[in-house]
Amino acid sequence: YGMTETSSQVATGKRSETGIPLLNHLEVSLVEGKIAIRGPSLLTAYARPSQGRWVFEDPKENGWFLTEDRGVLHEGFLQVLGR
Repeated sequence: YGMTETSSQVATGKRSETGIPLLNHLEVSLVEGKIAIRGPSLLTAYARPSQGRWVFEDPKENGWFLTEDRGVLHEGFLQVLGR
């Protein structure tokens, strides 16, 4: 399981009944069933053009990036359920 915003993967390895193993460099939690991620490889901001210049917006709250992905955590394993 990976995403552009992490500059890498969040979980990788052999899938088990409880999901795929989380990688050590990221913290993962759930917020109302959605996957939230915090760690050093997360993006610093989104860049978008606005009125002829670039605007940078940090989508994180207290270092946590809330994805639109739904999942379940179980003892170091993540099961991604979809969006």
